Amino acid sequence: MTLRELAWQTDRKINTLSVNMSKMERDGLVKKIRDTPNSIQFSFRLTEKGMNTYQNCMREDSITAIMSVLSKAELKQFISMLEKITAKAEKYKLK
Repeated sequence: MTLRELAWQTDRKINTLSVNMSKMERDGLVKKIRDTPNSIQFSFRLTEKGMNTYQNCMREDSITAIMSVLSKAELKQFISMLEKITAKAEKYKLK
């Protein structure tokens, strides 16, 4: 996807996206690809690390949506139970 396409889809300015994409490239999340060898236009593709990060974010959004059915009190109780289970499970962890 080019910066222009990304800007149109996200309703963001190209210069803002350019800075963000440079940071993402530096972090190994995207790869900048020249459209043709002598072209000044670039496309961006997600790297494997970028795809994994994206999938993790989607998973976290799903968990948040699922957990939203619990009231604050129920969520507190649920977390307390998970902490107890985790503490007990740690005792059986193989070293």
